[in-house]
Amino acid sequence: MNKSKQQQWNEEHPDVVQKAQQEYNKKRPIWSFRPTPENLEWLEEERWLDENCKPESDASLLNRKLEKLKKLESQGY
Repeated sequence: MNKSKQQQWNEEHPDVVQKAQQEYNKKRPIWSFRPTPENLEWLEEERWLDENCKPESDASLLNRKLEKLKKLESQGY
């Protein structure tokens, strides 16, 4: 798999990336959620199309999956 220039730079400068991430997380802790690449791949497979045959937004997808998880947990799973 070819890595983007950004990915290459990040790997070469982990200390800079970590410091920037910590600063970002202080300001926006709930929005600093970063799914793993495996979870992102799975979410893309789970994305629905809307009535116009356009992919649902990231927010709609995550809210739909979280609602399903909430229901499952309330059922004791």
